[in-house]
Amino acid sequence: MVYEIPGGGDGQKKKREHVDLNDEQQLILNRLKAWRKERADSEGFPVYLIATNRQLFDIVLRRPATPEGLKMIEGIGEKKVEKYGKEILNLIGAENEKPGPSHHNAVGKGYKPSIVTLHYCMEEVVFKIERELKGGKYVLGNYHHFVVKDPKLRLISVPPVRDRVVHHALCNIIGPIFEKSLIDHSYACREGKGTHAALRYALGCARKNRFFLKTDIRSYFLSIDRSRLFALICRKIKDPDVLWLVRNIIYQGQVPGAHSGKGIPIGNLTSQLFANLYLNPLDHWIKEKLRVEYYLRYMDDLLLFSRTKDDLFGALYEIHTYLKKELLLELKEKATVIAPLSQGIPFLGFRIFPGLIRLNRAGKKRFMKKCRSRQKQFSTGLLMESEYVNSMNSLVAFISTADSYRFRRNFFKGEQ
Repeated sequence: MVYEIPGGGDGQKKKREHVDLNDEQQLILNRLKAWRKERADSEGFPVYLIATNRQLFDIVLRRPATPEGLKMIEGIGEKKVEKYGKEILNLIGAENEKPGPSHHNAVGKGYKPSIVTLHYCMEEVVFKIERELKGGKYVLGNYHHFVVKDPKLRLISVPPVRDRVVHHALCNIIGPIFEKSLIDHSYACREGKGTHAALRYALGCARKNRFFLKTDIRSYFLSIDRSRLFALICRKIKDPDVLWLVRNIIYQGQVPGAHSGKGIPIGNLTSQLFANLYLNPLDHWIKEKLRVEYYLRYMDDLLLFSRTKDDLFGALYEIHTYLKKELLLELKEKATVIAPLSQGIPFLGFRIFPGLIRLNRAGKKRFMKKCRSRQKQFSTGLLMESEYVNSMNSLVAFISTADSYRFRRNFFKGEQ
């Protein structure tokens, strides 16, 4: 899109000029304008006191990567850099350099100054981490905590960027070792598994049985015993340097809400691996000792099938005893259900019947909320068309596993 940039601004004499912005620059400009309006509204200032149009175009065209870079832009001023620099970097940072897939895996996606800094100093940071790890001097940073609601409240603990790089490298090494020991029907956080595969297997089990048992673990991540988790890892990993790093990650600080010696943070890549591994002995015990033919697990959600209720009541008692004795965990009573399959299984946001899968009410609400949010972002220019299309396709694909055609048709026609 071609723009005519106004001259002047902050007493500076500048000629009007025409610039042609590409899609990425247009996206940055839209984000900056939305940020400027939000800032102006919250502080009660006219928008031009936050940043003039000329200043916004200077940012878009020069793409500074650091607050020092912002100071080089004419008209921004040092006070505005100190006050708004990090916020501006949050909006433009990731556009300075397109990281590769491995970088995305290690640090995640986002418009964060720390991530931009890592991309610009990648080689230096990686060599420094390597030296510290080899010397046994690597020190883990502090977590950043925040709360999300999806649908219930969860405390998310995010490690610093350099720690995420280390976590990713560690999981690349030890993940394949533990993968061999997991049962086929453990579906969470594994390549080639996931929600859709779990639903398909559960549907197949539902067609062959009459009753189901669904249960999960009370406060699972907060209840994991650290010493038992580390002992499980030591059975497979013998390298002292790797175990030193694993131990530091497991015992790093106290997880908010957990008792002493317990808990791993939600938000770590390593936590996903460790949480999957912690219940692996239970999986093998259910399959090999209890001889349950139809069983699957998705993280801490357990699902068993049988032709009789008595078998499931017996299995429930044995599982409860095993968890309490061997893993120091407890089942969540309110979430434990033994019922006929004709009632449907509430599982992963869906309800599974012997002949079909339906999207539950909470899942419908989340889908509509996310779609409307994406539509608003696209209409205000905060999402490019390609981003909007990919996001909507992803949302639709997720619920397409269920018998949801009529719901989707009515929603996109505006009848929901």
